[in-house]
Amino acid sequence: MFGEAVEVRTLGTTNWIHRFEISGGNRSLINPNAFSDPDTYQGTFWYTGAGDFGGVHTNSGVQNYWFYLLSDGGSGTNDNGNAFSVTGIGINKARLIAYQTMISLTTNSQYADARAVSIQAAKDLYGNYGDEAEATTRAWYAVGVGANWVTPTPLNITVSTSANYICPGSSATVTAFGASTYSWSGGNGTGNPKILSPVSTTTYTVTGTDAEACTGTKSFTIEITPAPTVTPTADDDDICEGASTTVRANTNGTLQNLTTPMLGGNGFAANVFDIQAYNSITITDFQMNISSGDSAVVYYKPGGYGNANVTDLTTWFKLGQTIAITPAGAGNQTLIPTTSNLTIPAGQTYGIIVACNGSNNYTNGTSVGSTLESNADLRITQGHGGSVFGSVSFPNAPRNFNGQVIYRTNFTSYSWSPSSTLSSATSSLPIATPTTTTTYTLTATDGNGCTGTGTVTVYVNELPSITSVSATLNQFVREFFQPECYSQQYGV
Repeated sequence: MFGEAVEVRTLGTTNWIHRFEISGGNRSLINPNAFSDPDTYQGTFWYTGAGDFGGVHTNSGVQNYWFYLLSDGGSGTNDNGNAFSVTGIGINKARLIAYQTMISLTTNSQYADARAVSIQAAKDLYGNYGDEAEATTRAWYAVGVGANWVTPTPLNITVSTSANYICPGSSATVTAFGASTYSWSGGNGTGNPKILSPVSTTTYTVTGTDAEACTGTKSFTIEITPAPTVTPTADDDDICEGASTTVRANTNGTLQNLTTPMLGGNGFAANVFDIQAYNSITITDFQMNISSGDSAVVYYKPGGYGNANVTDLTTWFKLGQTIAITPAGAGNQTLIPTTSNLTIPAGQTYGIIVACNGSNNYTNGTSVGSTLESNADLRITQGHGGSVFGSVSFPNAPRNFNGQVIYRTNFTSYSWSPSSTLSSATSSLPIATPTTTTTYTLTATDGNGCTGTGTVTVYVNELPSITSVSATLNQFVREFFQPECYSQQYGV
């Protein structure tokens, strides 16, 4: 083996025949059978007699052929009837593995020992699951020693996150399981658990490695929920000294949407499905995948109805109807405005029907009631397909709504500052009685725990001071200053 390695190093090539230049050769590594040596453990030409020290030279053909396959590769069927295929790693790597094997064996070592030592040498030199360890194992199998290479099963990496949805500027702690060490994408290095602070919705990948150098990956997404927009107002932002006014919190958060895949595939006129609110939300509009028709309608009903064949709308509430619409066409969103907003309290589920008098495209589903799309605020389920205009019937299931739900998250708590001149520091509608012009700051929190701030200024006008008046002047003051501020210390 090492003679062939020297020959390649010196001449750049070898014919894999031992002593070829001296006597035409007496042993072949590429085809041991050509010199009556075995190429398979206990196969053809295997020597079991007392001569040759028990066949130490003859039977070396097995390891010789192993070395050739490890270097150059090959395929075929050995004397045991086992088909094999080996991809060579080159003689330079093969000689290092063979040398490490040689110095690790003893006078009593057997072929099974040589196999075990050489596989470990390949792992030590090039990694537990590298091409070198695989080729070493496959080459031994080819010569009838040991089992073939088994491609390792990737590790089953799982992750647990403290939050899948976080507020802007917040962090999530992610813990990975299933390996010994972990590497995180996005320049987040190693370690476990990992604190991640994305500035926008980000998909991460964690790669886990066990003690045997086997690996597995897991991808997960941390979504950023929008910070709520807070715009407090005052019923009267310009008041007289001693007067009061109501300051109001904007009770709706940032306008958002949840969109389902616009895949089409079915063209019935209506969908019924459920919306489950994780946080309190107010739905303002819907968009639908309409390809034809000029009228659309939206109904709702508290409770879960997405798994029912609805045939009667008398107990449903009409949220909005639009006539003379111009469909955007299949695969595009057509806005269906509602005539009023629909608030779904946190934890409650409402049935929703969206329909048109033409073709409302939707998609065949997989399981009625299962999640179609969801985010931190709500969940849209798979439902039924059917019609509303003409006869009311939803016989087709499961069917998936194609479109968009446009909504706002509602605030859950309020904090005003300064609060000394307010009737309440935590009300959405406190009464303000400032003695001087005051700017109030409102911090509002939505159902996701995200906060936003806004300000409103109430201007205070001082009362005029009148020290001496007549009845005529007093009347003038009343008429001139009304409805503005006036005062009289005394008068007729």
